[in-house]
Amino acid sequence: MDNDSHSNAMDRWKIIESEKRMTQALDRLRTIRMWSFQDARDFITVGVWQEEKQEAFLTMIDTAEKRSISEIGPPSPYLAIKDIEMRLRLAVATSFHVVDHAGGVTGLGSMVFSPNDGNRTWRIYNPSILTANYQTEGNFGRISGVPGSGKTNTACIIAEVWANEPGHVSIGNIKMTKPDERFIFTKDAKSFLMAIATLPQDTKWLFTLDEAGLIYAKPDQATRRVKDLDKFMRVVRKLKGSINLIEQREDAVPTLIQEFAKNLFYCERKGVVSIEMRGPELAFRDTVKDFPKTSLPFDTYDIAYFPINVDIQKLLGAISGSDEPMRSLAQFLEIQEAPIKEYLEKVCAYPACGKSLVGMHPKARYCSNNVPPYHAQMDYERRKALVQEESKTNYVPEQPKEESLQDFLEL
Repeated sequence: MDNDSHSNAMDRWKIIESEKRMTQALDRLRTIRMWSFQDARDFITVGVWQEEKQEAFLTMIDTAEKRSISEIGPPSPYLAIKDIEMRLRLAVATSFHVVDHAGGVTGLGSMVFSPNDGNRTWRIYNPSILTANYQTEGNFGRISGVPGSGKTNTACIIAEVWANEPGHVSIGNIKMTKPDERFIFTKDAKSFLMAIATLPQDTKWLFTLDEAGLIYAKPDQATRRVKDLDKFMRVVRKLKGSINLIEQREDAVPTLIQEFAKNLFYCERKGVVSIEMRGPELAFRDTVKDFPKTSLPFDTYDIAYFPINVDIQKLLGAISGSDEPMRSLAQFLEIQEAPIKEYLEKVCAYPACGKSLVGMHPKARYCSNNVPPYHAQMDYERRKALVQEESKTNYVPEQPKEESLQDFLEL
């Protein structure tokens, strides 16, 4: 082979190899949301050639990791460093140009990105790995992705696998189009707490909070609602449960959940899910295709708003120190429910009316005091006449006590 032929062959090899390495780099960058700090270091080491840029990136990674360890920063480089994906894409593109101009075959060969020639199918895996890290209480997961990418479907598959195991119950605010014994739908905090309070002893539950950003988002962390939810998340283990949280944007996930969640699921599109599980029972990482559709009949168009209609701080105080926390929880909810039930059943005191007083002042006795038909005045006259009639039938007449309308209303 002459020199020209050898040169042409080498050029073709460099073109093919460069395309392959760039494809691998782009595949890795697509999963940057799942990276650990060590993943970021490895990628920068092989993908960023300019020494000053490499040093700057590694310094940012070290600083962000130290903040994460001290619990004052996000737990991943994607969340901790602003625009890290854009910066790395620019740096990698520059590095490929540097290698091309330098003409170094050795340099191109050193750009070893994790090979990803195609996603493995989910069918080769045992579905039980999805719940391996929820077997002990107090574990957390977060599921994210753009709208319509299959987040709720992924959560339902996890709930299915969990509910199929003995002594396990799946709960959540994912509305079903028809009842399904594998999943307990709870539309608000009160119904959720009542559900876990009435579970058989030693039952473990997995709760899925869909559309978490509507009530539990990082931008709202200064509100009492989010602070109370943070307090509740800290005691989930003691209530024998675990939590899965669905939120479209990773950076909107509350800081506490970012720190607690060891099971991460990112839905790239329907059927393609990046999974990273960091223990305590199983360490697993892969991007899979052919992720199945759930058999749970969930309503994909339900808004899934989840009102926090319980005073979390009072609840924690009520069950603290109890020998039977679940029983104490149920008693607390019954006490809280009583005045609400009484209020909802309260009607106008005028016998001929019966109109509900819901929406009026809690101490209101009549639906109309100051506007016609003046039910308070009419009832006062009615009762006064009744007393006078009764006094006439008595053997010893008794004078009715003089009572003003104001005295009557204050009874």
